[in-house]
Amino acid sequence: MSNIEDLKAIESGGLDFSEFEGTKKVIENLEIVEVPSSFHDSGKVKALKVVTETVATIQDKEGKDVELKASELVNLKVDKDGNIGYSTNPKGKLQKLMKKCKVEKPADLKGKQVTLKVRESKAPDGSTREFLGFYLE
Repeated sequence: MSNIEDLKAIESGGLDFSEFEGTKKVIENLEIVEVPSSFHDSGKVKALKVVTETVATIQDKEGKDVELKASELVNLKVDKDGNIGYSTNPKGKLQKLMKKCKVEKPADLKGKQVTLKVRESKAPDGSTREFLGFYLE
C-alpha cells in the first residue's frame, strides 16, 4: 500500500492507567537511587524512589507477568561533606508527601496509604509518556 488515502487507524496495545486513578495503595518501599540529570555536572543526581505495593499484574509481550507499581522520584541533596539529605522547603515534593501522610521523616512513609494519580513525563526527544504516581498534597 502506498496510497495515503488507504491508511487506517489501528488500535494501540498501550496500557490505560486511568482505571487506576484514585485507587488507594500502601507505600511498600523507599530507596536511594541515582538518576540522569542534565542540570548537574556529573550528569546524575541522587533521588529517593518511593514505591507502592503492586497495583496490578500485567503481561509483557513475551507473556511474562510483570508487577505494576506506582512510584515517585524525589531529588535529594548532597552537602559539601558528601552527606545525603532532603530539602526542608515546604513546597518540595517530599515535604508535601510527608505532610500529607502525617510523618516526620522519610523512613516513616513506609506503610502509609497514598492515592494513585496518572502522571506524564517528558522524554529528551519531547515525547510524553504516562506513568502511575500518587498525589503528593
